[in-house]
Amino acid sequence: MLGHPNPTAIDPDRTFQELGFDSLTAVELRDRLSTATQLRFPASVIFDYPTPTALAEHVCGEALGLAEEIQIPHTPSA
Repeated sequence: MLGHPNPTAIDPDRTFQELGFDSLTAVELRDRLSTATQLRFPASVIFDYPTPTALAEHVCGEALGLAEEIQIPHTPSA
């Protein structure tokens, strides 16, 4: 979406804004998440969950019906 060479090029603890997202790309990501999961998310979802880690935890929780009960393990960037 933003032209990163691969997923490992993204630090999951940086904010979406730091990664180059603006309101237009926020809506595009929301639309892609909604299509992939068949769930509805507000246009503000990346501002409500401002890092990829926080958003992944939220999306997984919503998809599994567990909301905030899930913690996704990740390894810190080098």
